[in-house]
Amino acid sequence: GVRPLTSTQIRECCVSPDKYSMSQVEEYRSMSLAQPFFAGIDWGTGDAAYTILTICTYIDMKFRVLFMYRFQGEESDPEIQIAKIIEICQHFNVNLIGADHGFGFGMNSRLVRAFGRDRVHQFQYMARMNMKIRYNNQLQRWQLHRTEVMSAIFDAIKGKKCEFPPWEEFREPFAQDFLNIYSEYNEKLRMLQYDHTPGNPDDSFHSFLYCWIVSMLRIQRPDILIPGKEDEHGTAMHAWRDNIYQG
Repeated sequence: GVRPLTSTQIRECCVSPDKYSMSQVEEYRSMSLAQPFFAGIDWGTGDAAYTILTICTYIDMKFRVLFMYRFQGEESDPEIQIAKIIEICQHFNVNLIGADHGFGFGMNSRLVRAFGRDRVHQFQYMARMNMKIRYNNQLQRWQLHRTEVMSAIFDAIKGKKCEFPPWEEFREPFAQDFLNIYSEYNEKLRMLQYDHTPGNPDDSFHSFLYCWIVSMLRIQRPDILIPGKEDEHGTAMHAWRDNIYQG
């Protein structure tokens, strides 16, 4: 398979250590009183797949990762995880939470009880859909075309539309999770698909993806989700008639 991202592309999105560090996240808490903070959660068992919590907000027109945390060891206990996640999200006045539906079904119900259904949104990947994202009213969760949405986030990273913590902090294990993803063409489905090898998790990427997608319920990003087109002269054309960059 081929990696959709390189370490150089991720590193180019990392801020310099003198600009920001995850150890400084508490200094940004006051911002959450004036602007929305968002959280993304990918649930895992702690056995080669980990629960990752990501908190982001917009700073200087960029979607910045302020905090990312991997639950491992004794923190793989679901009761420890849910208590800590609720505490952190309340502490930073998180506006919306996007969480993986599959493995986290029971955990998500705890989040809904703590924050309300309007603030907790569950996401389910689908192998095939006729659109990138849709809401299933019957199932009460968002369904994402896995390949299309992952590709959109990969392209946004390549376009430097987001910011990560300094490379020294982000490199292990978070950036490595991004780099563990590879693409292969599925002959049966006749489409590109993303995967990772056993023992090389990709949880941090999905946590970040859920965080960014749920934020788009509040701050629309058609420049990411609606692909750009060009006319015969090479001039950019957009199906979206409003501002194409709403960060």
